[in-house]
Amino acid sequence: MGKEKVTVNDLKVTLSELGVTSGLKQEKIIQRLQVNGCLIAMVTDVLDQLIKDEQGMFRLLSVRYKQEQKMHYTQMQDAAKKYYFHLKPFNKSFFGD
Repeated sequence: MGKEKVTVNDLKVTLSELGVTSGLKQEKIIQRLQVNGCLIAMVTDVLDQLIKDEQGMFRLLSVRYKQEQKMHYTQMQDAAKKYYFHLKPFNKSFFGD
């Protein structure tokens, strides 16, 4: 879609070519088209904002997930070091040097 804009005169000419010659009918059709166009623009704006919000939430969750992964990895490393540290004296006494 380009930046072309349809004017009221363009619509009147097109409607006349399609056989709608009554000025009153043309005005009603043009008003409906304008209202529908406004509604479509509003819905598009709302959907664009929802998409941006969802993308932002996805990035936030992705960052939090990576942080939790790092935290759990660090906790597991600490637990392994403590387990090994406490197990070393037992191994010495049980198995000898």
